[in-house]
Amino acid sequence: MQIIRSPWWTVFALLFVYIFAMIDRQVLSLLIGGIKSDLKLGDFQAGLLLGPAFGIFYVIGGPIFGYMLDRFARKRILAVGVGLWSLANMACGLASSFTHLFLARMLVGAGEASIAPGSYGLIGDSFPRKRFGLAISVFAIGGTLGGGLALVLGGWLLHLFADGVPFIPLLDGLRPWQLVLIATGAPGVVLIAIILAIRDPRPANAAGAKPRVTMRELLPFIRSRRAFLICHFTAFCATGMVAYSLAAWSPEHMARTFGWGRPQIGAYLGIGTMASSIVSHLLSGALVDHLYARGVRDAVFRVFITMQLIALPVMATCYFYSSPYAFVAGYTVLHLLVVPFSGLSATSLQLVTPSAFRSSISGLFMAVLGLVGLSIGPTMVGFVTQYVIGDEARLGLSITLVGSTGMIVAIAMMVIGLRYLRQADDELTRHAPVEAAPAVH
Repeated sequence: MQIIRSPWWTVFALLFVYIFAMIDRQVLSLLIGGIKSDLKLGDFQAGLLLGPAFGIFYVIGGPIFGYMLDRFARKRILAVGVGLWSLANMACGLASSFTHLFLARMLVGAGEASIAPGSYGLIGDSFPRKRFGLAISVFAIGGTLGGGLALVLGGWLLHLFADGVPFIPLLDGLRPWQLVLIATGAPGVVLIAIILAIRDPRPANAAGAKPRVTMRELLPFIRSRRAFLICHFTAFCATGMVAYSLAAWSPEHMARTFGWGRPQIGAYLGIGTMASSIVSHLLSGALVDHLYARGVRDAVFRVFITMQLIALPVMATCYFYSSPYAFVAGYTVLHLLVVPFSGLSATSLQLVTPSAFRSSISGLFMAVLGLVGLSIGPTMVGFVTQYVIGDEARLGLSITLVGSTGMIVAIAMMVIGLRYLRQADDELTRHAPVEAAPAVH
């Protein structure tokens, strides 16, 4: 297969793959109403499908894939992950019970655990450190573009499949939500071909028979950065809990509060999500690069602290708006301020981690993020709604409580972590100056 060598091709190819990963991950939030009705589920079970069903194997798979990506051929590992999550998402569409759907979602999580650590490692080895912010933020746009497209495309597909597909005998009789899941998982073959066309900038002998990274080397590095990693993981995982809770439950909040149909919800939230994602990722990434190049070594934390301080009052009020259009506007602003966590969390890790450990550290972070953000966040919203408040009509209050708590924790931990980020960056600069040297075309 023809290999394309441009570093920016690598970024945009991985961005495209990431978009489809997020479509497969997030489309369930638009379909959850139909799934609850057909499978006779409560909000807590719905929260399990939106959170732990995906997050359990995402948590387990992150460190495993990260370690393998640092030892073996990264493109092949990524291709396996893409194939696994695509087939598993199609299997979700064949589910006829809560257990079947839960198990299939676990495999989607296992496959998607490969994309972030593999992509961050490839991008980190393709650019100098002073350009990490923009490159990683462009890739991270895929997360929210995919989330937005999951709503827009999912709503359109629900409308398209409203009467089923009687012209395809094998799929005749499936519910619209099942057909949507099958359709969104189908492009996996194309995504594998794109992965294999990427150039891996790592030297050829780095992924051969001789292991590149061992636990004996990795664990001392983690211990040496433990103060920074504790602050980083806690802050960004708390923000992840906020982001994934909003993405998982906001469509259902609109349906319950304003009585809108799923296609209409998907169109409005999806367009706002995609527009705010592009703006916020590009601006935050460029600003971090600008500040970092001028010697602000803790630029990532400073930029994100500012954004969360602005977002907190919006989080506290947005889900009590009485107008659906005011809610869409507030949600778009909230999304713009919260969503850069994915790019900025990765940027700060790549800035302080040597090339040899990048996928392993990223995989470890994605595992913790999966546990706290993907698993606990959406499940906590469902739990608070069903067992604490006891009123499904007050879903917005549950989202507000979980979201505001996560933001406060994130701000506090980043303030504490400012000096540890500077120390970790200085340490890598002193001991690994060659890390900043890859050419960019």
